[in-house]
Amino acid sequence: MRIGFGSISVGLLLLAGCGSGTAAPQLAGATIEGKFLNGSQALRVEVPGTSISATPSASGSFLLAQVPAGASALHFKGPGTDATLAIERVVRDEYRRLRVTLSGNQAQEECERTETEFHGQVTAIDGTTLTVGDRTVTVTDATVIRQNGANVALSAIAVGSFVEIDGALQADGTVLARRISIEDEQHEAGRVALVGALTAIDGNKLTVGGVLVTLSASTEILRGDVKVDASTLKIGDRLLVRGQVQADQSIAATRVRVLGDDDQEEEDFHVTGEVTAVSSDRGTFSIGDTLMAVDAHTQFEGFGGPASLADLKVGDRVDAEVVKQADGSLLAKEVRRFHPPQPPSPAIIAVGPIEAVSESSITVASIAFSVSSQTIIRRGDATVALSDLKVGDSALVKGRPSGAGPVADVILVAPGQPPEELVAVTGPIEAVGTDSVTVAGKLFKVDTHTVIVRGRTNVSLASLAVGEMAEVQAAVSSDGTLVALLVRVQASN
Repeated sequence: MRIGFGSISVGLLLLAGCGSGTAAPQLAGATIEGKFLNGSQALRVEVPGTSISATPSASGSFLLAQVPAGASALHFKGPGTDATLAIERVVRDEYRRLRVTLSGNQAQEECERTETEFHGQVTAIDGTTLTVGDRTVTVTDATVIRQNGANVALSAIAVGSFVEIDGALQADGTVLARRISIEDEQHEAGRVALVGALTAIDGNKLTVGGVLVTLSASTEILRGDVKVDASTLKIGDRLLVRGQVQADQSIAATRVRVLGDDDQEEEDFHVTGEVTAVSSDRGTFSIGDTLMAVDAHTQFEGFGGPASLADLKVGDRVDAEVVKQADGSLLAKEVRRFHPPQPPSPAIIAVGPIEAVSESSITVASIAFSVSSQTIIRRGDATVALSDLKVGDSALVKGRPSGAGPVADVILVAPGQPPEELVAVTGPIEAVGTDSVTVAGKLFKVDTHTVIVRGRTNVSLASLAVGEMAEVQAAVSSDGTLVALLVRVQASN
């Protein structure tokens, strides 16, 4: 699914004011780093419906901090440009890096180069496919899985596990995981993400946005995709710090990412997605809109055992590690083919406080789910009974439609402030009205704020057809009406 409110966030998330070292920490959202691939032309980048905006640098780089969870569009405005780009809905403490091309009033995300880093709870496991919150995550033999400082097998992950995913966000909303960290549920309440300016360095202690941050030998420091040493940090750097809050309110950092460092042209990066063209004669292939060459040193591996360019075909899913050559063209150093996840089955996900619970049902976000002996119910890492749940508990319920109403497959309960009520469904479109769409037995109102896309293209409600596979993300109004925020229809092949 390409749905983006992810999972229940049970940790405190902090953000210090940009460049204001003494600003008081406050609740934060996602961090988006972007770059225009064809110049910025004095543009302004905005998150619609918020006051968050940024002016790109001379090289076209921009940084948006404190983006609220659920944001699903960016707006670009400047001389000769007034474009809105639909993006995958952001998760609460997500870090995302994306590339954009502009042409007049049209904006396009180069999805094959979009990277994501997010945290969530595993809600389903199907072979090598995980569902984390509501995102589908593909695990390959190249995915590194870590727990307590050691590499572990996929079998170490269970439904209910808290994980951090680092990987490529695909055009269809699935994520190819390059790294998965299994986290200790006991530390969830102390997890933080802090964005701010580096104002002081004292050995292994940093001051970021007025907060003391301690580095250790296990702290990972990233500049783009490259791991760097702490000695490369300098006063004035904008940092995204992840870690644990200590008793003295300092942060023990697990990962530090240098932000706003895209003025340096990338020489080595990943391109991930669907193969759209192959030319054996020219020794080239394309992923999405990105063309790259191969040579005698290019390594091919992965699903199905490809040995050369001749083994690739249009429609394959691949992850290519590429290098930019002196003439600006791209050369693939390594190409790994992976097995894409199966199309999602019809599903309903509801997030919010529990509104009602009985011996055989639970209601979240105004949706009543029946509960059976097959329903998995977890509070953190522990399996609990339905009778242990209370009205007001924060919950994520993942289920499926049935003739008698939604059936709960997984219920995950977490401590903390109840999240905003959100609903997401996947399934064939059952009806299209003048101001509504019905999917998975649920009717969703569509208004002027609803983003409707088919593949990468914005479309109208009237263009939707009964039977098309769609996913809908919605908010719950005060009267219980489901109001669609995003309707995404699968593009025709």
